Amino acid sequence: MKSSFLILILLCLSISINATPYQKHSSSELKKIFNLNKQGGKYYASPNLEALLTVIESLEIHAIGYPVFFDQDSEKLRAQKETLFLSNMLDLFFPKMKENRTFLNMALRINNIAYNLDVQPIESMSRVKKAAKSLFLLDPNDSESHFRFGAFLASANNVDEGIAHLELAVAQDYYPAYFMLSIAYIMNNENKKAIDMLEMYKARVPNDGNIDKMIEAIRHGNIKVH
Repeated sequence: MKSSFLILILLCLSISINATPYQKHSSSELKKIFNLNKQGGKYYASPNLEALLTVIESLEIHAIGYPVFFDQDSEKLRAQKETLFLSNMLDLFFPKMKENRTFLNMALRINNIAYNLDVQPIESMSRVKKAAKSLFLLDPNDSESHFRFGAFLASANNVDEGIAHLELAVAQDYYPAYFMLSIAYIMNNENKKAIDMLEMYKARVPNDGNIDKMIEAIRHGNIKVH
């Protein structure tokens, strides 16, 4: 079960929700990322991680959280097909690249996107957890990975486990984690902790004008997560 906290926060802050047009990627473009070629009746491939990151970032504009935002259903359908292809391809490479941090980071991110898009959600969740486990084996103190995995778990309603990872990221002063941890605290009905976390986030990102609005919304009970 996914939490719809993202849209509730945006609405409470009176932030308009307008999806930018989705940048489609052709099948040939996606295959080119993996340098697929056939030699002697066998297929060989090697991923171009820089090109893969570009595609992942374009998908995250629309599907980094839940619910996802697309201008048209056809765009969402296209994104689902592209994400399924990328998720499956990365899983094929996983055994040989499970000690490559950059690869693992992208595997976590693409499967987070897949989960948000309802693309084989059970398998997507399993793949996110597999990537996170491998990342923590490489570096138990990987603050970015604790942040991304914690945010994923919280949005998937594994709030307590998500909070544990987000707190580890905050302990290393990974500033995006302060905001996401405040959301997780709201989900856990710990509003005072949420406000404290937003105050710490504001100290690190003073130009974010929405934080004061969000703090006031929490104080007045105008943000509710389910």
